[in-house]
Amino acid sequence: MRGIDSLVNIWQLNTHELYSTLEGHYASVTCVAFAPNGLFAVSGSEDKTARVWGLTLGLVVSTFKGHTDTLTAVAVMIDSRRVVSSDRQGGLAIWLADNASILQSWSGPSFCLAITNNMKFLVCGSGDNSLRICSVSREEVRHTVSHSEEVTCFVLTMDSQHLITGSRDMSLKVWQVDGGKLAQVLVGHTDHVTCVAVAILNKCLVVSGSRDSNLIVWDINTGNDMHVLRGHLGYITCVKVAGDGSLAVSGSEDKSIIVWDTKRGQVISSIQLQIPILNLEMSTDASRITVLLLENKCLPIVCLHNTTATYVKMPTYVAPTKEIEAAATNRATNARGSFKGSQKCDTPEFTWERPWP
Repeated sequence: MRGIDSLVNIWQLNTHELYSTLEGHYASVTCVAFAPNGLFAVSGSEDKTARVWGLTLGLVVSTFKGHTDTLTAVAVMIDSRRVVSSDRQGGLAIWLADNASILQSWSGPSFCLAITNNMKFLVCGSGDNSLRICSVSREEVRHTVSHSEEVTCFVLTMDSQHLITGSRDMSLKVWQVDGGKLAQVLVGHTDHVTCVAVAILNKCLVVSGSRDSNLIVWDINTGNDMHVLRGHLGYITCVKVAGDGSLAVSGSEDKSIIVWDTKRGQVISSIQLQIPILNLEMSTDASRITVLLLENKCLPIVCLHNTTATYVKMPTYVAPTKEIEAAATNRATNARGSFKGSQKCDTPEFTWERPWP
């Protein structure tokens, strides 16, 4: 949990107790991400740094100081070795978590970040009607995907094959990540799309929420809506799907959380809170749900003791260590022996910073 007091609090979901408080930033913390291996967390701050925290002892492992403005997002690749971070000036960087050695840096849209599980592509945006898909290895902008109005949400499928985007134009679009081609257009909402989620095991199932107070369960292979989920009285602010795809959990402006059966399209349970829900995160079996409330310092943890979803382990990957370390060493060696120049890609919105040979 991030905060305006420059601290990072780690909570134990099973016991609901504060596990540790991480101190080290000098300004408000703006973003936090956990490593897939569960051994460390990364935080970004208004102090223009990103810090890697070992979760066992709660100590700083490394501090990345390559940004020139407040950090807007941090993400850890599935290898749990490389970190991607961005700042308000449009600076993005890929660096090693263990020693903060920079691997790549460039300029471009930087207010939202996501990395494919195969670690080949990075998706980023700046709050307009488009997203950019960047190739991590080739240092170039690969594709731009867009809507007629502002993109409000997006998610990558677990197999790294598709990017699903939602927009104020009331539609969702399914894109091929490698190629950037439009695969499906999902039409059914009658107001802005606000959120979208996918399952780990069922790569065809997508659930979206909207300002029309409804959620829709989609089959992205056919583009058909399987169910329209009605039950909220206000617009949907967030949705998550259990790892096996059997349940969806949504939060709304109407101060309620609803658990849905995605196969039958029915309400399983409804939880009424006293404050509008902004966002939620949950375990893959939906047994623990952490809720972010509007303008409230409390962080409720909701327990579904009789969840019907099956626990699904998140995808893991063992990185080729020697290749990553060699890339950092070679880049540092080349930088010492040459001037640093900038090479522009096809679009003027991106500038890769790299040493000239």
